[in-house]
Amino acid sequence: MVITIKNNMISKSLFIILIFFTSNINLFSQTDADVIIAKIGNKTITKMEFMNRAEFTPRPDYCRLDNYIHKKIVLNTLIAEKLMAAEAGENNELTNTPQYAAYLTGRKEQAMRQIHYYEKAFINSKPDSASISKIYSIAGRTYNISYFRIKDSSQAHQVFEDLLNSKISFDSLFFALLPADTIPTKQISYLNLELPVIHKALFSNELIKNEILVPVYADDSYLFIRVDGWTDRVALSEKDKDHRWRSVYNKLTEDNAIATYENYVAEIMRGKNVNFNYDTFKKLVEITAPYFLQSSTNKKGLLNNSLWTPGSEGEVIIDNLYDVDDIKSWDLLTIDGEIWTVEKLMDELKKHPLVFRKKELIKKNFAGQMKLAIVDLIRDKYITQDAYKYGFDDHPLVLKNVSLWKDNLLAIFQKFTILESVEDCSLNRMEVIDKVMNPYVRELQKRYSNTIKINIKEFEKIKLTSLDMITLQPDQAFPFIVPLFPELTTINKLDYGEVIN
Repeated sequence: MVITIKNNMISKSLFIILIFFTSNINLFSQTDADVIIAKIGNKTITKMEFMNRAEFTPRPDYCRLDNYIHKKIVLNTLIAEKLMAAEAGENNELTNTPQYAAYLTGRKEQAMRQIHYYEKAFINSKPDSASISKIYSIAGRTYNISYFRIKDSSQAHQVFEDLLNSKISFDSLFFALLPADTIPTKQISYLNLELPVIHKALFSNELIKNEILVPVYADDSYLFIRVDGWTDRVALSEKDKDHRWRSVYNKLTEDNAIATYENYVAEIMRGKNVNFNYDTFKKLVEITAPYFLQSSTNKKGLLNNSLWTPGSEGEVIIDNLYDVDDIKSWDLLTIDGEIWTVEKLMDELKKHPLVFRKKELIKKNFAGQMKLAIVDLIRDKYITQDAYKYGFDDHPLVLKNVSLWKDNLLAIFQKFTILESVEDCSLNRMEVIDKVMNPYVRELQKRYSNTIKINIKEFEKIKLTSLDMITLQPDQAFPFIVPLFPELTTINKLDYGEVIN
């Protein structure tokens, strides 16, 4: 059972990586976003970090608005997180677990891959003005399309020949091939997050009404598209024109970067095949399928029993969710002359959880999707090795990202260490904060006061949204861009540290 590693999933996930990375470029570049709002010893909270932590995950009701009191609670929480991480220290029950180290390594290596993409592809992918002008003229269109899919490649080729030679109409062909009452339709605008091959088919050149496009291969099938027509929104104001120009510029930059990176990764993976041991893989699927195929509710319950950081405030650090002890020494696959046992895979999963290409897993497709997820993990491992070669493990963005997650994990661990000593088990969530956490945080504020500086002038300029939002990287091993907002304090005074106006 041999699989040649390809980079055909890279383009699907890089748009989210781009969102993540550009937000972090803003976070740490020498711009307004780099303004330091608070210093806590040798740690800092920048303006963009403050905003990302407050807006990329939902905030609790007691600090979800944009008023000054709520903003001060947010700042006190983020400062408390740094202080509680310092209190937890580097030697405790959490840090002494191999899962903790593996998780932070995984976070580091994911950030390294994102830097790798930026440096090897994105940074040199700016489009020229001629390319932008060509697409600008059609970027206001919203296409009305009809479509259908055919899985068999030889059948798809014959169908397209028949359509080109007018042997049969698009409608007649659809009803002859597929058991449906109506042809699927859809509206697609330039900014729709469609698969790149679909977007390119519609927005690379001028199209005419009723044109049938060359079939595109997407989601394991050949997609036939007919252009039924379109509406065209004309950009009249200078603001609209500028917005459209930037949209086209950004999209073309993304497309160029993806193409460049796919070629780069193809070179890394050239000649590398994954050879699975059929019997071992079959047994592994048998053991793991019950977990991955169960309902989200049941899966969440299993995760809750595997947390190293209790509660729902920190991203989970887990041990194996399924028992593979009986087969851990079995040879699972070979790659580039190296044998991976089941135990080797389990160790890798602690740094890089499986990412399935299809989000809806069923028994029928699970084995195939499991195989592809393992192949993608291996591909990412080779990309990571290349990133290490270029020293991206010491990149300031990577170090800052690891520090962010480390502080969050340690602070949540410290919180639950404190709560273990609370004798009153009847306290509700807000009572825990008011009666236990607020006094503790207040004591830390006083004890560390001479190490804290707050830039009150810049802090007061910040405007926050009150909309609940979770920003994810859905095709990454670790999907959360920033840690979930921790419930550490409701203190709304900035009466400690050195306040800088």
